[in-house]
Amino acid sequence: MRKIIILLLVCFITRTVIAAAPPIDTSKIPKAPYIMEGLDIISINVEWDVATIKKLLPPKLGLNDSSKLFGGISIFSSKKKQFFSPLSGALLWVQVDPNKNEDIGRWVFYSTFGPNTLINRIMNEVYRANSSLGSSRVTVLDKKIGARANVNKKNIINTSIEVTQECEPAEGQNKFYSYNNTVDVVSSNVTWIAKEVCPALTKNLKFGSELLDVKVKKYLSANFFKQLNLEISNPSKN
Repeated sequence: MRKIIILLLVCFITRTVIAAAPPIDTSKIPKAPYIMEGLDIISINVEWDVATIKKLLPPKLGLNDSSKLFGGISIFSSKKKQFFSPLSGALLWVQVDPNKNEDIGRWVFYSTFGPNTLINRIMNEVYRANSSLGSSRVTVLDKKIGARANVNKKNIINTSIEVTQECEPAEGQNKFYSYNNTVDVVSSNVTWIAKEVCPALTKNLKFGSELLDVKVKKYLSANFFKQLNLEISNPSKN
């Protein structure tokens, strides 16, 4: 009888410890290409205030405060059930040619992906994006589109645009650059196709929290991408 009581106590304690232990992330990172579907995206093209973002960019780019630097802000979310659900993100990027060979691409100097932890791991471990885990949302109210991005429950980007022209289907490809262990430049290609792309006017753009000091010199253009599907290639060294 005593042995039975001891055995029951051991089983009870073991089950309690297992139940209290945090879940182990056993997810293995799948190989590229990576596919994202049904994205609604606000994308705003700007001229950056170089002095306010220079510290976020690698010295390799050789920028000074008088440099003209163009780029943009993109915020996206998707309601579609897919491998990376729940899926959302935000990117701040500059248009550069880091290798001086007329191969212009987008250098992402700040990004957040999530709430799905796997897509955030992929961006960090495969693409060396130094991405924060966060959550973003794009809200569509007829021609008025709003978006916000949060990291650590703090708002980092808040923006709104208004569609000003007819929307049309579109497709394209963009090249993205990042550092690999701060030594090698790696690049990847993003191929995309959108149900509709709508030219728009930027009505509001505010940065907060860790991006509070970031400033824009000039708004150049804006677009709303509706139901966009994309494929990200395996990164390659340049």
